[in-house]
Amino acid sequence: MKKAVIVLLFSISLVYSQQVYQSQLNGFKITYPDDWEIVKDENSGKEISGKSGAADVNVVVKENKSFANKTIEQIADENFKNALVEMYSSIFDNFELLKSEFVSLNGNSAYSFSYKCDLFGEHKLLSIQYFLVNNSRLYGITAACPEEFFKPNEKIMGDIINSFAFTE
Repeated sequence: MKKAVIVLLFSISLVYSQQVYQSQLNGFKITYPDDWEIVKDENSGKEISGKSGAADVNVVVKENKSFANKTIEQIADENFKNALVEMYSSIFDNFELLKSEFVSLNGNSAYSFSYKCDLFGEHKLLSIQYFLVNNSRLYGITAACPEEFFKPNEKIMGDIINSFAFTE
């Protein structure tokens, strides 16, 4: 009986130890753990950024009328992928594309793009991005962490990303 009560209390604390960010402007919500620092910074291009230790998850939204009535499969073509590779190769040393594919993210079609690159010379950064489209907007959700901290943070970053949902 004691074990059941402890498990129930622990489960309840997990449910209530989260903060939900909801964007009225861009029609989405995402859930972060309470112990993550959340920064709303639309001026940097990121609508919301969450960080805990070495891990961070952020959301960028770009409106483009040409995305109206298009799916992510129509937008994220070979040119889209090549543009990402070119951009990141010019920013990061030793950029390496790990995987790019279409996936389902919380019931929505998404384009997944993961890579590794140098971070401050001696460290490697691992990043996975998900791109989704809705109502003429392209949503980019990025989880990133130095390679040596990625495994311990992988589940929580995945949970945050999988909490992303459109509200309109």
